[in-house]
Amino acid sequence: MDKKPTIAVLGAGSGGACMTADLIEQGFKVNLYELPQFEDSMQPFVDRGGIEITGKITGFYEPNMMTTNMEEALEGVEIATMNVRAFAHGLFVEKAVPHLKKGQILHCWTPYAFALRYYETLKEKAPGAIIAESAILPYFVKRDSPDVINCHAYKLGNFVAAMPSDDTGKVLKALAPSMTTRGRFLKPATNVLATSILNGNITAHIPAILLNAREYEDTMGHVYIYGKHGTPLTKKVAYAIRDEAAALCTHLGLETSLRCPYPPTKPGEPTLASHTWWAPDVSMMDLGCLQEDLPYGTVLLAELGRALGVPTPVSRGVTDMFKTMLDVDYWKVDKLGNPSANLEALGLGGLTKNEILRYVTTGERPSKKDE
Repeated sequence: MDKKPTIAVLGAGSGGACMTADLIEQGFKVNLYELPQFEDSMQPFVDRGGIEITGKITGFYEPNMMTTNMEEALEGVEIATMNVRAFAHGLFVEKAVPHLKKGQILHCWTPYAFALRYYETLKEKAPGAIIAESAILPYFVKRDSPDVINCHAYKLGNFVAAMPSDDTGKVLKALAPSMTTRGRFLKPATNVLATSILNGNITAHIPAILLNAREYEDTMGHVYIYGKHGTPLTKKVAYAIRDEAAALCTHLGLETSLRCPYPPTKPGEPTLASHTWWAPDVSMMDLGCLQEDLPYGTVLLAELGRALGVPTPVSRGVTDMFKTMLDVDYWKVDKLGNPSANLEALGLGGLTKNEILRYVTTGERPSKKDE
């Protein structure tokens, strides 16, 4: 039997720790990396010598290394896969690019225009390295305590795309052995526009938080987004955002759905039954999912809609509402001041539909306007 390769997992939060345990259980060696400024997140695992996980994946798993040295983490690996919030993407890319070698893959499970935002950086500073993203983080996982994580559910499938699109097959080949166990599938998406536009998280959190804002404020986030507060009215808003994303993809000639389902916890239950107990219990400004869904989710949908003539009034409206409520101009920046996924920041300003598609497909910027 061929020896399984070593994989670098970047980010030692609950998602990265869960992926590390998942991969080790399958026989892969894992180099787990965390940024030096967030070393405290990884320290409980370091102190115990490994990761204890409960739930759908169980056991105690010892990584090949746990490090804050990116060069060490990337040495000899084919693929480094990121499991971090979108507003932290740039911090990890900055650390990775000096050490990425030709042919190495930098992949991200939290899409949010990751490839579009950092393709040019890799092209300039890590020539020959490959950048890619998937449609959504493959786990629903929380920490039970600082040194124990609980995998409440894992997705039955996911999608992947590279920029340029010709590299997608290489990424799929590298990822598939680790992400097609447990009855899971991993399939190619047409391009990185599809993975980011059809990111299911964009529709999942915003409506329930916005339409339950009074209770969210009064209880400091004790709102059951997937449970009782995900009412039929909030779902209408969620479906409207979903439909705007699908309309954009139709206009671009892309697939209109990348379904990445969770399994039901019991026969006959909905696929998100595993999530109904969860409430954020933090302020809106501290809620990581909200603070990536807006600047890198609804902003992307609305900006593309404006440029391509596809109506996206709900995506635009909810972004404006949260801009007013939280005093963050998400059209320009995220909560930390990083550029949001507006077209100018993505390098797509002024491009036609065909030019945008050509850019994500070939990786080459157009030299002149389409005739």
